[in-house]
Amino acid sequence: MAGLRIEGVSKSFGRQRVLKGIDLSVADQEFVVFVGPSGCGKSTLLRIIAGLEEHEDGQVFLDDTDITDFQPADRGVAMVFQSYALFPHMTVAGNMSFGLRLSGTPTAEIRQRVEKAARILQIDDLLDRKPRQLSGGQRQRVAIGRAIVRQPKIFLFDEPLSNLDAALRVEMRIELARLRDELRTTMIYVTHDQVEAMTLADRIVILHQGRIEQIGTPLDVYRSPQTQFVAEFIGSPKMNIVEGTLHSAGASGGQVVAFGHPVAMARSGADGSAVRVGVRPERIRLGAAGEFPIPATVRFAEHLGSHLIAHVEAGGAGQRRQLCQVAMDGEYDLPNGTSVSLDFPADAIHLFDEQGRVIPTAA
Repeated sequence: MAGLRIEGVSKSFGRQRVLKGIDLSVADQEFVVFVGPSGCGKSTLLRIIAGLEEHEDGQVFLDDTDITDFQPADRGVAMVFQSYALFPHMTVAGNMSFGLRLSGTPTAEIRQRVEKAARILQIDDLLDRKPRQLSGGQRQRVAIGRAIVRQPKIFLFDEPLSNLDAALRVEMRIELARLRDELRTTMIYVTHDQVEAMTLADRIVILHQGRIEQIGTPLDVYRSPQTQFVAEFIGSPKMNIVEGTLHSAGASGGQVVAFGHPVAMARSGADGSAVRVGVRPERIRLGAAGEFPIPATVRFAEHLGSHLIAHVEAGGAGQRRQLCQVAMDGEYDLPNGTSVSLDFPADAIHLFDEQGRVIPTAA
């Protein structure tokens, strides 16, 4: 068992800097998920931890040992790839035992480790099959089993479920959660899928343009985003961001107005400054025309069975109209063009300045 520490890691590909001084600590037995858009540097960071990618600056520590210059095989980590990377001519048992045989592990110990891993992954009846005889989910279990038999200090997962269909992804997320509880070891997992991040992680590390935007538990990140990027990236449908203005700012803060209606109090900011008002779709209240202060018109409604996503254009006469999404119970019927009204509850508001940084709101 081991913890990981990364200090000042930077990486460039040519003139493009993809990691910009990453500092991060992962505790023993913690499940940490790197999440972010394509090109943010999350897979590159994982490959640096594994020793598969060189970096210009910084150090990587496993517990208190500097492993920056260690070869991948000597780092005590095992990586599970998106592509499975199974040998097609070998059986399941052969694939799982390949690394152990290369390292000269005794045959009896290899058999014992492979059989134990196969039982954990519920593939012990597949050990004599070839990869072509397996489903996608079974192949992914074999790839994970190959990592388990190495008995690493840290498991690294690089988007391991991205090749699976939706139903299998759900099944494998459950399996990974069970596996984590059974193995009780440190895991670092890369994904662009926020559902995987929210359901699997002890902590989420959100990367953007080569930097860490925010680190926290899934619920902390969801409830208290520190930047507009995090607010819009975490959550589906994403957080609504509309324009607002701060009025009567003083020592005690000021009132934030959106759509001509007071929606929140801010504890900082200059009087008359433009702010961005964020509210999650499930927190907006929608009613009949005139029921709430903000007039709106339904432009499109997505009926998704158990729930409905209403795309509405909000704003009254003389105001700039802005699009919002409202998440509602699926029993509602909202034809296009329906006049409705909205309310932004004050306790649901997140405020950001023009640079996308969070502005504290008054209680």
